[in-house]
Amino acid sequence: MAALRPTGRLSVAFWPDATELDGPFALMSDVLGPHVPPGDGSWEERLTAALTAAGAAVERDERVSYLMSHVDAPAVFDAYVRSGPLRALATARGKAFVDRLREEFLRRAPAGEWHHRPHARLIVAHRR
Repeated sequence: MAALRPTGRLSVAFWPDATELDGPFALMSDVLGPHVPPGDGSWEERLTAALTAAGAAVERDERVSYLMSHVDAPAVFDAYVRSGPLRALATARGKAFVDRLREEFLRRAPAGEWHHRPHARLIVAHRR
């Protein structure tokens, strides 16, 4: 907030720890659960209070939904590994680990095109 001019506006959009109850993101979380310790998502709940403490007036704090479509489950998994949030873990743990995850993910995923509406979080605030 200190970097904003008076009345300057800040917009923060991010994928929270839980984006959906079902769909590919939820399935990936379930598949990864036994292999990766849960992260500390507690910062998400403290974010608006931290902004307010830093001199912000929070105008919006809401979940927004976006329709996403994927050709199929293999395309989702491959995108996660190639250029998504699983890339670093895939590099660190190697091909055998990724192959096991892929097998589990595809076994549990629906066949065919996949549509879902994950929720992002949007916060808009301005400097007082």
